[in-house]
Amino acid sequence: MSDPAILGISESGPKNEERSPMKSRSHHHDARWPRRLLWLVTIWTASVLCLGILAYGLRLIMRAAGLTT
Repeated sequence: MSDPAILGISESGPKNEERSPMKSRSHHHDARWPRRLLWLVTIWTASVLCLGILAYGLRLIMRAAGLTT
C-alpha cells in the first residue's frame, strides 16, 4: 500500500519531503470550490424557477376551472 504509483503521487521531487496524496490534491480541491458553488446556486435557482412556473400553471388551471377564492 506504500507504493507511490498506487497512491497516485510521483517519485520525483525532494527525497526528504514527506509524500502525501492529500497534499498534492489540496490545491486542485481549493481551485474547484467556486465552480462547485456556482453549480449549486445555478441548480437551486433553476429548481425554484421551475417550482414557480408549475405553481403559476396550476393557479391558471384552477382559475379556468372556476376554483377561485
